[in-house]
Amino acid sequence: MDMADVNASVDQHVEGFLGSSFHSPQRLLRGMARANCLLSGSRALDFFVPGSATPSSDWDFYTYGSPYCVGLAIEALSGAGVEWCDAFQPIREIATAPMRSVFYMELEHAYAFVDRALTPRNVDPIVADILVQLRDVLWTKPYQRAVLLNNGSTIHLVGRAGGGAPYGTGAVNLITGHTTHNGSSEKVQLIFRYNTSPVQHILAFYASSVQCFISPFAAVHLYFSLAKQRTAIYWPHNSQHEPSAVASVKKYEARQWTFSTPANALSSAIEHHCLANSPYSTYLPLALNSGLPADLHNLRVEATKNISWQVSEGETRLIRAEPRSQRATLARYSNNREATGGRSQAAVDTFNLAMKHSVAFKHTGCYSHADELVGI
Repeated sequence: MDMADVNASVDQHVEGFLGSSFHSPQRLLRGMARANCLLSGSRALDFFVPGSATPSSDWDFYTYGSPYCVGLAIEALSGAGVEWCDAFQPIREIATAPMRSVFYMELEHAYAFVDRALTPRNVDPIVADILVQLRDVLWTKPYQRAVLLNNGSTIHLVGRAGGGAPYGTGAVNLITGHTTHNGSSEKVQLIFRYNTSPVQHILAFYASSVQCFISPFAAVHLYFSLAKQRTAIYWPHNSQHEPSAVASVKKYEARQWTFSTPANALSSAIEHHCLANSPYSTYLPLALNSGLPADLHNLRVEATKNISWQVSEGETRLIRAEPRSQRATLARYSNNREATGGRSQAAVDTFNLAMKHSVAFKHTGCYSHADELVGI
């Protein structure tokens, strides 16, 4: 992307960028607005610094760990041509991985996989084989936290916090699919985590290079002044899976990126940054009509514009500060829902869609609706 004239046509740049792989990019962005969903990772970085992604790079979309947000994101991306795998895809990937591979799985999800497989349904034989082995350990050795499979691979069962584990574990949940626009077949991942906002994910990334995103409201890079020179700060203490972080650094080094960790990034002194006035950042607002009610649209624009974060001891953290006016706006949507009898049929359908594609949710769970969340 040519950053010289981008301010005159941010929407055109974003829609052209997304339109290379997705149907109807404007409609996709409106769906992302409803779902509190944003694009990050190498594909978002490629928008700011062309050549940072390859045709095999994943499209990583992030949302809240709420089935209402996840279901709306699935709807939006499906409308853009994405075809999704079902909830058992993580088990298929375990079954087809090289021998002696190592996997991490949230303990609750392991029980959920087994429970779903025991209900009347057709399960692939390779899925059934793994689930039988998993079930035998869960039922006969409930305190064992490592499952050695017949092919020599190991599943480590972790708690919900799951810090330091890779995607698809207790740390992070994902639903996978692929694009179909213009005959393409590029991998798409919808990523979410319990009690974690989309921007919290980004501020847990291993380096400043990928601390960027495209949302329906703006294209943002928190450290663009470095990224435009293909340089990045490596955050050694962000909540990441270290082997994955090291592999990612090597991947970007092969694309002419350089990484370092300056002394001030390791200091115990706390640096405060705000997107609105950070010399490192770039904020490119979109003029898109998000389709949201005006008060909710304006709230999310302001929340995005005023993202704040801390840097200390080699890690970055989102400062979650919702002004009273934002809390009042979101509370009105919650109160209106209760006053009109609770969930609508559309909300129930959205919830069930998320349940169809992931075992991360429970029918008895209590989850925020998308219009009750600030969006960052």
